[in-house]
Amino acid sequence: MFYGSKEGALSALASGVVDMMDYNFKAMISEMTIAGATYTLVDDPGNQEMAINMYHPYIGTGELCPIAGEESGKHIRKAISHMIPREIICEEILEGLGIPSVTHWPKASVGFDESLPFYEYSVDLALQHMKDAGFDVTVTETGGIGLGIVLSILALTGAIQVFFIKRRK
Repeated sequence: MFYGSKEGALSALASGVVDMMDYNFKAMISEMTIAGATYTLVDDPGNQEMAINMYHPYIGTGELCPIAGEESGKHIRKAISHMIPREIICEEILEGLGIPSVTHWPKASVGFDESLPFYEYSVDLALQHMKDAGFDVTVTETGGIGLGIVLSILALTGAIQVFFIKRRK
């Protein structure tokens, strides 16, 4: 049976008209419980990918950083990684369905490796890595958009993309 909307499919599931609903409408667990349906989670081998242009003069090669070179680029990428609140993304945006990690491999995939440690969310460590790349990152209390906010915006871009893609589908 085909339903043209998520609401119709959830209603049919809750009323017993249908016995199963696939992930076509991207229903969240909270929507399933509101509809009164029971559910079973199934690991999905799908993934999200992020690409970094390694020729970029800052986040790639680091050639335009105050301390030019590949090490500077590595420090900038580490700073960005420290600004990603993985636990918050997994618990709040993905409603507990995500696993904080450093790779794009999902749990059901052959390449998944949960032993790889991910960088903790830390503004202080991110700022230290920016200093190690040669940038003056003096933190002041004057307000305005500072480096920490800019790095946070960059880090959350991926999470926002996942959120909106998930809701759009």
